[in-house]
This record gives sequence, structure tokens and C-alpha cells, in this order.
Amino acid sequence: MEAEQAYQSGDYIPLEEYEESLVMRLFLDFLMKTAINQTETLVPYSKTMSAEIDQLLAGVTVE
Repeated sequence: MEAEQAYQSGDYIPLEEYEESLVMRLFLDFLMKTAINQTETLVPYSKTMSAEIDQLLAGVTVE
């Protein structure tokens, strides 16, 4: 029996992949709406932020 699939952009993809894609799109939509509606909360990305993220991700392996 084939795994469940969803139709997206003209192709069938695994349902799990579709659900992950949907959640990511919803999250990014939320971020965009927040950035547009609350521009006072935006700050420029800095070298300090980059260093902090590098430190947090040190030793993390991405699959």
C-alpha cells in the first residue's frame, strides 16, 4: 500500500512533507504580518546576533 500523498503545485508529495510545508508557510506568513504591522519591533541583523547563533549551533549536525 502506498503512503498517503497530497497534491501540491501540480505534483503528489508525501503527506508528511506537505504538512511540514504547510506549517512552514503559516509560520512565515505570521512573521511577515508581524513585520508589516509592527515595524517598530524590527532591528538590523548584527554581527553580535550572528556570533550568538554560531555559538548556539556549534556542534549541531543538520541532516
